[in-house]
Amino acid sequence: MRILILDGDMDECQNTINIIYKTFWNPDIRIAHSVMEAKEVLESTSVDLVLVEIKLPCHNGYRAIKMIRTFAPNTHIAVLTSSKFGIDCYLALSLGADDIFIKSTRPGNSLSLIGYLKKVESNVSVHAG
Repeated sequence: MRILILDGDMDECQNTINIIYKTFWNPDIRIAHSVMEAKEVLESTSVDLVLVEIKLPCHNGYRAIKMIRTFAPNTHIAVLTSSKFGIDCYLALSLGADDIFIKSTRPGNSLSLIGYLKKVESNVSVHAG
């Protein structure tokens, strides 16, 4: 499974990578720290899932979601955010995100993300085969 992580925070990227490696044997992980970097990845590589942080350093994740839907309309998009504002979740979903996960140090949140990753992987496998 090929996953793009779009997050400006290196520590958060590493936390997400750790969760992914606990879930999959040999994932293909790409990292982008800006919308422009993500666009470059999507123009050159097909991606099964993009994990997007709403709060990016130069742009916001909403712009990223719109861009992903333009360059990779069938790619799954999950928002990983530390924002607990309902409006952020609503806007992300209305722009085309498939799901939202609130970042937390609580184990239950990691388990929810792992379950979602497994679900996406099974959908990708069904469509690829």
